[in-house]
Amino acid sequence: MLNGILLVDKPKGLTSYKVVEKISRKFRIKKAGHLGTLDPMATGLLPICINEALKIVQFLMDKDKEYEGTLLLGKVTDTGDITGKVIKVSDSTSRKTRRENKKVKVSKAQIKAALEKFTGTYLQTPPMHSAIKQNGKKLYKLAHKGKEVERKKREITIYSLEMRSCSLPKVKFTVACSKGTYIRSLVNDIGNELGCGAVLTDLRRTKVGNFSVKDAKPLEKLLAKGNIEQKNLIDIKTALEELPEVKIKSSFLKNAFCGTPIYKEAISDRNFKLSKGVIAKILSEDGQVVSVARCIREEKALEKLAKNGIVFNHIRVFNRNAEN
Repeated sequence: MLNGILLVDKPKGLTSYKVVEKISRKFRIKKAGHLGTLDPMATGLLPICINEALKIVQFLMDKDKEYEGTLLLGKVTDTGDITGKVIKVSDSTSRKTRRENKKVKVSKAQIKAALEKFTGTYLQTPPMHSAIKQNGKKLYKLAHKGKEVERKKREITIYSLEMRSCSLPKVKFTVACSKGTYIRSLVNDIGNELGCGAVLTDLRRTKVGNFSVKDAKPLEKLLAKGNIEQKNLIDIKTALEELPEVKIKSSFLKNAFCGTPIYKEAISDRNFKLSKGVIAKILSEDGQVVSVARCIREEKALEKLAKNGIVFNHIRVFNRNAEN
């Protein structure tokens, strides 16, 4: 059974769910799910967790992301992108000044300044056309009924936001951001800052954490294959490479795979100083991934701890053949 993460280059026009469905049906995969939704209009990196790899989704969802996009000045839609209903159109090369109430040309310098303003941490209002739940209801379902509700702002971080090219009314940009960032909302905020409005016309995700679109395969090429081999997937241990490692003795493997907590006596090697709450990956002595576990001890308490004292509690335990 395949276990791992498949990197797919999603084409335009399909939902992320539909991509997972196509992959699952083609290769008869029992369980699969994607990391981070891409809008139908967006392309690029869509990591798909297959079978046992679904158990590590919670440890990968907070990864930073990078995108390449294009915004169009002078237009505002209800979705924040070019696919939505147009609700406002203005002269995309000019804006009204607040003091003199007259129109002036929007310059490249002003666009760069607007991009710089949104670099850093700020509170972003999610778009109505999103899967966020509010009072138990998904926002996009309310939007489809013509309803708009006040949304709670969320703290997001824009690590970098740079102009790639500018041919008014279009501006191409790259952005590196934290999880939970809506690029459509970012573009809308930029348009408001410039005073002429803006919508997203193209978006391509290039990175999710350490995963890169350069290593992804186009969906159509994947579907043209007769099968997917294990070597085509990123294994669970590699996907969790940022987590510290703890190796346990072979004599304790059977119990660990059954969910028995990791005792002091079971540990054969570790590469970090213990700290309560730290999450680590548990490995066999030959490097097979056993589980993801949470440390419940501090380093200074380890010496006084009895041999059968618990050091790690499992969060997720994998099947013995998770990497085969």
